[in-house]
Amino acid sequence: STAGLYFTAVKVLFVLGRLDVIPPIIEAVEEFRWFEKFSRTMMKNEHAYYTTITLAMQHMNGPAVPDPRPLLGDGNPTEGKLYVCADSHSMPMSWQQVTIDGVPTVTVNRLVTGLKIWHMRPESNFFPKRNFEGVVASIPEGADALF
Repeated sequence: STAGLYFTAVKVLFVLGRLDVIPPIIEAVEEFRWFEKFSRTMMKNEHAYYTTITLAMQHMNGPAVPDPRPLLGDGNPTEGKLYVCADSHSMPMSWQQVTIDGVPTVTVNRLVTGLKIWHMRPESNFFPKRNFEGVVASIPEGADALF
């Protein structure tokens, strides 16, 4: 369905920090979203992400249509960044501007879908465990991270 593609696009753009291009998509989706019960479809997870992101963006502490890329600085992967590594609960706290020990800091999303302790047990071979390992490996050495 087209709705599922929109929901997924919003999630991917949010995770990548492209908040500046999300509002027009939200505007288009909101025109039809209320006509279908997505919570009862195969798109229920993507719809949940979409809803969380839409609500989170209403309460961002930056500009009305924030683009966090300039906040990420000169390319130093650790200076002024706090990596937020979590499941969908990471969305509201991502791309926020905070001050930590007097240093302006941006929270950088590192989404791990399906992150549950059950999937992290040693004998697990399920996708969320491999995804978690890959996401953790993507956090720069020496960077601050919130799990």
